[in-house]
Amino acid sequence: MAAIAITTSMAGAINYTYTTDSSLDWGAVPNSTYFYDKTTKLVFYKDGYGKVTAQVGSNINISSSQWSISGIPATPLTNGNIANGFTFFTDAGNKVATGTTPYNEYFIQFTRQFNLTGTSGSGFFTINGNNYTISFNTSLNQTALDFYVAREAVIDSVEGVKLGYSNTGFANFVAGVKFADNNTTTIDAITFTNTSGDLNGTFVASVGDHTIVPYVGTPYEGYRIHHTIRVNFEVATGNIETYELSLRRWFNNSQIGSSQQIGRNPDTSGNQIAFTSYTAAATDPFATGGFYVALYNNSGTTATIQGNAGILIQQTFEKPVNF
Repeated sequence: MAAIAITTSMAGAINYTYTTDSSLDWGAVPNSTYFYDKTTKLVFYKDGYGKVTAQVGSNINISSSQWSISGIPATPLTNGNIANGFTFFTDAGNKVATGTTPYNEYFIQFTRQFNLTGTSGSGFFTINGNNYTISFNTSLNQTALDFYVAREAVIDSVEGVKLGYSNTGFANFVAGVKFADNNTTTIDAITFTNTSGDLNGTFVASVGDHTIVPYVGTPYEGYRIHHTIRVNFEVATGNIETYELSLRRWFNNSQIGSSQQIGRNPDTSGNQIAFTSYTAAATDPFATGGFYVALYNNSGTTATIQGNAGILIQQTFEKPVNF
């Protein structure tokens, strides 16, 4: 059935001039026209270029998720180390209801890392009864990278577990393989078995340390999302020092854009910074592995994180969406 031309005139309502049975009929709607679709029971607008750009009524332009905590015990951050901001929060205890929308909510994801040791040989990880071989190559950093490149796609699709790797870029970073999930059940059951040489390692306890952008299967899949990420925290006052605050990709800890300078001073402990970024495709690292907020102490002395902290993530969508 093609689009049918009609005439409507209702006070206080969107007046449309065509109706369609489903999206199969949208091609027959003239450009620069409002029309009513019987399947979705919504009024749409087809712009002058022929693109259906908006659903009129019950549409959402912004979503948000927020975490907050007060009274963090004094936590030292020694020189050369990175503190991951998400590790201070849990969804159950620190999600702010009024700052979190009931649609498009973000959740803290869990990581379990296997810190590699050894200089030769092979072994395998067992996930849900399936074995995935890893072999030493040149260095532990290269070994972790090789395993990620070879196994990331299959472990994600078969096991539903995200795979990443960590290199020794900072004092508290150890070369290893990272496994992530939205809960700890599967990743806590992963084991490692050595089969040759001395390649081995140690599992670190699972920790909630990043979030991931939902994208595939969402109403805005195929469109761009603009992210505004507000971070606030306190550093104990003291002599003037500077640190770096950055967004980092979870899968390899790489920095997103440039870091922002954070200062310690004798008077004010609070810091608040806003980042802007975007997700534009299902292959974006924000959607495939997620991201976290990192405070890097490169001052030469110890910093102390304390008091209040919060993260607010807001999304603005390329077009209004209906959740």
